[in-house]
Amino acid sequence: MIVGALPFTIVMVLMVIALSKALFRDGLREKAGNAILADAKI
Repeated sequence: MIVGALPFTIVMVLMVIALSKALFRDGLREKAGNAILADAKI
């Protein structure tokens, strides 16, 4: 039974890694976007 669940566990771990990377990059993008907007001040 546990052997059958291992592929799903691996997929879930990879999805958690991908989600954490995406959230981290989104935070960096948001900071960079705010800095660019603050510099522009039209």
